[in-house]
Amino acid sequence: MSATFQEPSSYQVLIVEDDADIRNLVGIHVSSLGYKVNYLDTGAHAIEKIQEIKPHLLILDWMLPDVTGIEILRQLRKQDEFKKLPILLLTARAHENDIVKGLDSGADDYVTKPFQASVLKSRIQALLRR
Repeated sequence: MSATFQEPSSYQVLIVEDDADIRNLVGIHVSSLGYKVNYLDTGAHAIEKIQEIKPHLLILDWMLPDVTGIEILRQLRKQDEFKKLPILLLTARAHENDIVKGLDSGADDYVTKPFQASVLKSRIQALLRR
């Protein structure tokens, strides 16, 4: 079986982050890789937006003002359609037990803030290669 190659511009990445500066910075890095970027600043409509655009990757903040990223993650993993959606938690929560909780809740990767752009880009590309 051969893999189907997709141009980066055909990939949709959804960033759910309430901090506008971080959201925009992450968007710049994602765009620099050639991917299309969509944004949300709260978790309230994240599930609906994900169902609408069907992103290839979700970059999700844990500490959103209304619904936590962990709750969004758990809801997504209950839906067959999104069980394999690559999800990267991008959060200030850097304690070992937080990382374990995030990964055990269904995240595919975990990046703590502040982050290095090169590391974030490499992790995004690694998730999209799968």
